[in-house]
Amino acid sequence: MNGADRRMETRDQNESGLSPEKSIGPKSYSYGELASVTGHFSLNYLIGRGGFGHVFKASLDGEIRAIKRLDFPDVQSEGGLEREIMVVKSVSHKNLVELVGYCIDGANRLLILKYFPNGSLRSKLHGSGDVLDWEKRMKIATGSAKGLEYLHEHCKPKIIHLDIKPDNILLDQDFEPKILDLLNFLPTVLLTYPNHQLWEPMYLKGFISSPELNRSIIGGPRQYSYEQLAKATNHFSRNDLIGEGGFGQVYRGLLDGESLAIKILKNHPDLRSQENLENEIMVVSIICHRNLVELLGYCIEGANRFLVFKYFPNKSLSSQLYKSNRDLDWETRINIAKGSAKGLEYLHEYCEPPIVHLNVKSNNIFLDSDFKPKVADFGLARFFSEAATHISESAIMETRAYIDPYAIKTGEYSVKSDVYSFGVMLLELITGRRPIEEDGFDVVEWVKSEIKNALRDRKFEKFVDSTLQMFDDEEMYRMLFCIDVCINFQSFAHQ
Repeated sequence: MNGADRRMETRDQNESGLSPEKSIGPKSYSYGELASVTGHFSLNYLIGRGGFGHVFKASLDGEIRAIKRLDFPDVQSEGGLEREIMVVKSVSHKNLVELVGYCIDGANRLLILKYFPNGSLRSKLHGSGDVLDWEKRMKIATGSAKGLEYLHEHCKPKIIHLDIKPDNILLDQDFEPKILDLLNFLPTVLLTYPNHQLWEPMYLKGFISSPELNRSIIGGPRQYSYEQLAKATNHFSRNDLIGEGGFGQVYRGLLDGESLAIKILKNHPDLRSQENLENEIMVVSIICHRNLVELLGYCIEGANRFLVFKYFPNKSLSSQLYKSNRDLDWETRINIAKGSAKGLEYLHEYCEPPIVHLNVKSNNIFLDSDFKPKVADFGLARFFSEAATHISESAIMETRAYIDPYAIKTGEYSVKSDVYSFGVMLLELITGRRPIEEDGFDVVEWVKSEIKNALRDRKFEKFVDSTLQMFDDEEMYRMLFCIDVCINFQSFAHQ
């Protein structure tokens, strides 16, 4: 079994794509289906009630689910509910309750959610049974805070919950908290309990009318035809080529009046990978974080495989370091490092199952107009593992510099592999040097042997980019310490 096969096997076993149900987002059910499984909403199935509705426990599609029946009759809010469902469809975090399905049938509005046998935080605090020990309470507090941080800081547009309380914090079998009720239907309900002047500008102007939300309503990545993408790039003219790497070329194209980046995935003989690529695209489509590049569309027509992303005029970190006349100042570099780390943290810690990037490098860190970083090419590991056996030797050498030597040796790839690659990317950010220079000099191996002395003596000059005029000594120390941990300790962490 070669390294690519082992990597694919590891991905299949540990970091596989989401289930078919999750891949397609919330499922639409009929009112009759939900009435049938709840005994026509019999009180014998009732497990909870609140300000917005009653919750019933039922078996649906072979799974135990919580079915929430919304108790307000205004049918004019149907469009608003559908819009909010599309927003929640794009939200994914391990501390948020997953919306599995919904029903909109006239005045009947129902939500289908995952069922958690430990119930709500309120039931544990004020009900009978075991008292929560301190460790569980800290876990609940920390996880709830992380879920809210994601909604406030990493969703575009920001999502304001407006109903945080113990009833809306559910607990899984390990007492991991899950925030409930991301859908609050303010236009229908709140604008009736006289303070509507407070909520209307916050919600309607700051949330529903935003361009990012309108894109979410469309329902995930759009499927384009080969002809559309060819036309958008002037038939893949070299004049529109903006990047090239081991897995394909990237062109700038004009689609629907917007500049987009269109990436061609290099062909290889095994067309059976089409199904895997489609599965991976479905995984990526539900991932949302401000430091990750959003997948806007794709094309799969025979051997033609394309991914469509937002176009970033500042291009990649690699282009800024090696091809731009602009010198990145220290504050910008620190912000790029922090933002990239947050994007990877989300993939590793808050996606279920965790997503291993497997291709972290400066070419895959894009910079928006404010030089905020966006990590690209995540979630496509299975396709890339298949394609890896067909890329050129030069591309392999380029990519190899970023890969944990332990993973190269054993073919076992994991979150730790991304940590190593992240350390190499940080090294580029600090030194302004490629991991392996044109003359073959291996900068990474050189740094591995030199960095400990620099940290001990606090002498950083030999590691600092010559274009960097000023930097903070303490921050530089921390950055180099992080690099040392990533590239020198990773092989031991695997053992």
